[in-house]
Amino acid sequence: MLKCSSSAVNNHFKIHLVEIMKNLVSLTIISSSLLSFSVAAQSTGISEEAQLEIDQCLDGNFADCHEVGMRYDSGDDVPQDFEKSASYYAKGCQGGNSDACYNLAVAYDNGEGVQQDHAKAVSYFIKSCDAGDLNACFSLAISYDEGEGVTVDDEKAVSLYTQGCNSGHMDSCYNLAVNYEDGEGVEKNEKRAIDLYDRVCKSGDDDGCERLNELR
Repeated sequence: MLKCSSSAVNNHFKIHLVEIMKNLVSLTIISSSLLSFSVAAQSTGISEEAQLEIDQCLDGNFADCHEVGMRYDSGDDVPQDFEKSASYYAKGCQGGNSDACYNLAVAYDNGEGVQQDHAKAVSYFIKSCDAGDLNACFSLAISYDEGEGVTVDDEKAVSLYTQGCNSGHMDSCYNLAVNYEDGEGVEKNEKRAIDLYDRVCKSGDDDGCERLNELR
């Protein structure tokens, strides 16, 4: 069996020493980069987590666009900025995120970060409602009820309230009960209104219980 000579051992040791030094240099570079990123994030008021979501949004992750929009909306780990919030909601909505469409609709409805525009709000409520967002359908029904951004259409409102109520959205059930009680958009039916108020009351809604007691 051949034995390693002392020179071979020394060369082997030198090779490992060089590799260790290279790894230490790489770790130093990585640590320096992370430190620079952290300092840059702190200087802009944006946390590392928020910055990662921003980067993922820009890479086409539209759910993250919605998350970033909410961060700017509330000032969560970023400076509060309604205009940036609306722009990220818009990007998320364009990518098919229904939550982003809903929040963009609310922004247009309230004029936060964008010029108030009820017609645009309705268009985004429709987009989100069509994707199955019950809150969007409820808001759209209110728009038809009150004629904000659309022509008043009680029957359309009733249809949307019914859709939401059948899916367990209690605010929709309450407003549908009001429509049956008053005969707006649907034939007046006090018994149906009472049944709906009862359902809302049993869900823990005090307003539903109050109307139920007044009608009984």
